[in-house]
Amino acid sequence: MILLSSILIGVAKTVDTLLLLYGWAVIVAAVVSWMNVQTYHPAVRFLENITEPLFYRVRKALPFVFYRGIDFAPAVVYLAVELLRNILSAVMLGLVASAA
Repeated sequence: MILLSSILIGVAKTVDTLLLLYGWAVIVAAVVSWMNVQTYHPAVRFLENITEPLFYRVRKALPFVFYRGIDFAPAVVYLAVELLRNILSAVMLGLVASAA
């Protein structure tokens, strides 16, 4: 049982860290979109490659997130990522507590 709870804790921390990094990528992509940055830079392309597919899906599913020239898709994605982090951490902690 100790092995199972250790594995669950490791998986929970890994998923939490990945979601945290993605949340920061969303914030950085939003800030970069406000600046006049050259889009051929590898870091900018990387940010666009990991964030734009989800931004596109949010814009397509919720057309009202683009309002009067302001794109709220990054805010919606960031809030969803944080909500997912909180839900997953609570679920994983519950699983660890029940496995121990």
